[in-house]
Amino acid sequence: GRQVALKVLHPHPPPTEEMQQRFLREAQAAAAITEPGIVQVYDCGLTPKGEAFLAMELLDGEDLADHLAGRGSLSVARAVELTLAVLRPLGRRTPPEILVLTFTRAAT
Repeated sequence: GRQVALKVLHPHPPPTEEMQQRFLREAQAAAAITEPGIVQVYDCGLTPKGEAFLAMELLDGEDLADHLAGRGSLSVARAVELTLAVLRPLGRRTPPEILVLTFTRAAT
């Protein structure tokens, strides 16, 4: 079998039924997305103890927070590369007219 990353809804404090159902709905919605650059969700449900879980693709790498903590800021080129990688899957499924670009002045 394949290795997966397993996420379980934290049991303390105990989640409400509504919280569990929302977690499972979001996991099912994520499982329906099969885009490059978006982690694949393989399964979701309840453990024998009744805890909501999702099984997803196990990635080899580090999250952006850890990367920044260890190396400091990103170069402009790398920041643009990552921004495009994040936006590309969103753009394929999102009509551009629902995205609003706002312009603010940089603090001086």
